[in-house]
This record gives sequence, C-alpha cells and structure tokens, in this order.
Amino acid sequence: FLLIRRPPRSTLDRSSAASDVYKRQALEREDPEKAIEVGGEFLSSSAERCDRIGRVSLQRDLVCAYRELVPDWADQTEKYLFGAHEEFQDIGSPQNVALTEFELAVYWSLLGEVEEAKHFFQLSEEGFDRLGAELRVKEVSALGSEL
Repeated sequence: FLLIRRPPRSTLDRSSAASDVYKRQALEREDPEKAIEVGGEFLSSSAERCDRIGRVSLQRDLVCAYRELVPDWADQTEKYLFGAHEEFQDIGSPQNVALTEFELAVYWSLLGEVEEAKHFFQLSEEGFDRLGAELRVKEVSALGSEL
C-alpha cells in the first residue's frame, strides 16, 4: 500500500479553505464517509463561488477519501480522477495535470494494473520534469520503479 504525502495548498477562497480543513480533519480521524459528505456538500452548494481550479482540485482530493472505502472506491475514484485530468488539461494547469497523473498512477497501481500505472507514473514524471520540480521527479520516479 502506497502512502502518499500531499503538499499543503493555499486556497484564496475562505469557504473553500474551510471545506478543505473539515474534509482533511475527517480523513485524519479516519472517517472517509464524513470527508466525502463534507466535500460533496461543498461542491454542490458552493461550486459557483469557487474558482474552477479549486473545484476540480477538491474533486481530485475526494479520491483520497474514496480510496479508504475499499472495495467500493474504484468507480468514484476513476470518475473524479479522469474528470479532473481532463479539466486541468482544458484549464492549462500543467502542475495539476502532473499531480492528477500521479494520482492516476497510484489508482492503477492499487488495482494491480501495472502497465497503466507505469504509463501514468511516466507522464507525471515528464510533467514535473518540464516544470523543473526536481524533488517531485525523484519521488515519482522512485514510486514508479517499485512496480
């Protein structure tokens, strides 16, 4: 099982920041259902007040909660990850594209789909390399080589 540490991200929207805090607190208390509830409520009630990157980032972050709901996590995880990946590409946010490719690699790895996982680890590594994020490149490369 891979343990992925995600760097904190600053959020300019106070309501989005509050949602992140409550969602992360629920995850830390090992209550993924509460995290999904809080994140889902925020998405449905505040989507118009949140910028697009914040909304899509929250969708991607919900993946962490869905992964805790084994074995019922795969469908929702896939839905949010591929949706977020497409939106970040459309927005033109290369850092978020690379982060989402990393999450896709972890997703496929957990499903035992080694070739898909390697593909997304490689895409993520290349994305972080283009951004000059050397530490991320090393992290992704190390995890990808474990497959």
